[in-house]
Amino acid sequence: MYLQRSIFSNLEKWKSKKNRKPLILRGARQVGKTSVLKEFSKSYRYKITLNLEKPKHKQLFEDNDYIDDILGILFTKHNIPVGDKSNTLLIIDEIQESPKAIHLLRYFYEEYPTLHIIAAGSLLEFAIRNTHNFPVGRVEFLYIYPFNFQEYLLAINQNELINELNTVPVNSNFHNKLVKLFNYFITVGGMPEVIKTLVNNNNEDEISYVYESLWSTFQNDMEKYTNSDLERRITKHIIESAPNYVNKQVNLDGFGNSSYSKTQIEDAFRNLNDARIVQLIYPTNSNEIPLCVDYTMNPKLQFIDTGLLNYCLQIKTLLKNQENLLNVLKGTIIAHAINQELISINAITRYHPTFSIDHKSNCLIDLLYTHEDKIIPIQIITLENECANTIENYIDQCSHHYAVQITNKELSIEQKTTKRGKKYQTLHLPYYLGTKIPNYVEWFIANY
Repeated sequence: MYLQRSIFSNLEKWKSKKNRKPLILRGARQVGKTSVLKEFSKSYRYKITLNLEKPKHKQLFEDNDYIDDILGILFTKHNIPVGDKSNTLLIIDEIQESPKAIHLLRYFYEEYPTLHIIAAGSLLEFAIRNTHNFPVGRVEFLYIYPFNFQEYLLAINQNELINELNTVPVNSNFHNKLVKLFNYFITVGGMPEVIKTLVNNNNEDEISYVYESLWSTFQNDMEKYTNSDLERRITKHIIESAPNYVNKQVNLDGFGNSSYSKTQIEDAFRNLNDARIVQLIYPTNSNEIPLCVDYTMNPKLQFIDTGLLNYCLQIKTLLKNQENLLNVLKGTIIAHAINQELISINAITRYHPTFSIDHKSNCLIDLLYTHEDKIIPIQIITLENECANTIENYIDQCSHHYAVQITNKELSIEQKTTKRGKKYQTLHLPYYLGTKIPNYVEWFIANY
């Protein structure tokens, strides 16, 4: 059973482009790359699917230096007319297994531009390091992530709610239902196998086994991106410790009460970041364009999936018993989920969230979002929020008068005044609208 993904529209646009280049679909393991490409291939008259984890498929590239020879073998084997390349899709899955295959994408583009080629891989960054002649300018990229809330609603056939979610401003009559469904979605997360298990079996007991299998897969992958026992020990330590530090600034030197140096921890985090398992989010001191990230300051951590994070923290039961998830771990889970929702809608470029530090109160502004010439501060509001004035301090320093607060309440606009006397507008945005932040920021600025 195929569950529809939003990236499908990006693939269709790629297919119709006149100046189309070979496409590389990037994403972590188990986020749905193979399933999406299998479904997409149905729109072609002919398809050829290679998986370079299979020795015979990998050997095809290792044994042949010329594209003519490779295509001759493939077209003959699949009984495809040589002159019908424009109706043929060649899928090269797990391309990271062959740096040579990555290099040869250049010649597919230059010599056979009418052939449709999509490569996919989950540990591509590690292969790229070993590819001395990466085809820069001859390929293009798309990025895929775990399900976001809108995709989840589509999977459970909540078409009416999807329409409401896409309507700006959202109808308040649907607020309670959207909160309830988003709470459940954030509890279980968006890994495709988890969503598929729930849709097909409606059995929550089974997804514990899915989480364990997924997490074990990520841990076992360490062998593929570490080169020594020490690197494996450091990476294992980070994977085991990182869930406890989510949404907190972390000191990389001795991370997780270890004796490892900052350089050792940074190298291990870089590998986990390249594998799309844990991303480092760095702060900025900017309040005007351009937004400049400060890599000398302590970062926060972002996991691949909020559901997996909940599983590692063993807080699923706690979340299920809460109506307002903003009050769980002082808003940590919602802050993580909002970042994940924003990351998920950026299929063309890899999105890097950022945050800011108010040095007066030593509090964080959870997220800064760039819209045209403005940097919009976004704050997660909880009952225990000790940093309620943080946005005011930020507004006093910037040239505009817009702020966003993430809440569990209905959508509203409130005019406020800082202690220095500057008037500003605050958009109170329900937390189920994370994927719609770009739409609401645009609407907010245009109308207020």
